[in-house]
Amino acid sequence: MIADHTMAGEELKKAAKLGDEAPKLSPKHAAMLELLKGASEQDFQPLYIDMQASAHMEAVTLFATYAKGGDDAAVKEFAVKTLPKLEMHNMHVMKLVAAH
Repeated sequence: MIADHTMAGEELKKAAKLGDEAPKLSPKHAAMLELLKGASEQDFQPLYIDMQASAHMEAVTLFATYAKGGDDAAVKEFAVKTLPKLEMHNMHVMKLVAAH
């Protein structure tokens, strides 16, 4: 998943012509990261799985919406190309949710 996310981030930078500037986390995602950093060993895994489930569902919805009606052709193509991997990751996360 890390390799896929890293590659997708690089491809998005190219498609959206973002340059080499490091992306910044949204306040929502920065807060999620801080929650994970402060979580106890016992709470970390369920919290992480819950966050991954929410984040992947949100990402699938966002990419599917942009793939159908995005206004930037290069970013739309990126969304179309990336959506199947996001859906696969989402399925993996849902299996984790079901197992815990």
